[in-house]
Amino acid sequence: MKIKTLTLQNIRSYEDQTVDFPDGTILIRGDNGAGKTSLLMGIFGGLFLSKIRNVGTNDFNLDDLVRRGEDKGTVELVFEIDGTEFTVTWQLYTTSTQNSATLDSESFSDPVTGIEDVREEVIGLLGMDEDGFSSSVYVKQGEIDRLIEAGDRTEMIDSLLGPDELDD
Repeated sequence: MKIKTLTLQNIRSYEDQTVDFPDGTILIRGDNGAGKTSLLMGIFGGLFLSKIRNVGTNDFNLDDLVRRGEDKGTVELVFEIDGTEFTVTWQLYTTSTQNSATLDSESFSDPVTGIEDVREEVIGLLGMDEDGFSSSVYVKQGEIDRLIEAGDRTEMIDSLLGPDELDD
């Protein structure tokens, strides 16, 4: 999978921002409060439409995504799998309006709608759920230092990615 574009509207520190991701490995770095965690939460939420288990050392709920003072936030994530592009659009509300989700692609005859249906379709496309994605994509705070300094990098990478859990 390749993440291509993330658009955040009224999501945490972002009023209206589109980020285009280049090919290759991506490192997101910046000062505290710069919006790094918000980007990760947007990607995670855009894919799995579920509670963000944790980012770094913090646990987050969906309500934590919508920018303070706003009643609606939108996450749009464009990703590619095997040359096919998919777009997930997720509307989050802090009011009584129900959250909604749509997954669209030229490979579909009709868009997939509904939070559970979109989430299940994405899990099927990726071949992993949110826990597998989190284990394979995020390097937790403090773990990167251990990775760089590790004498046995194979063991360290195994502990970060958790392939033994996949075997189970």
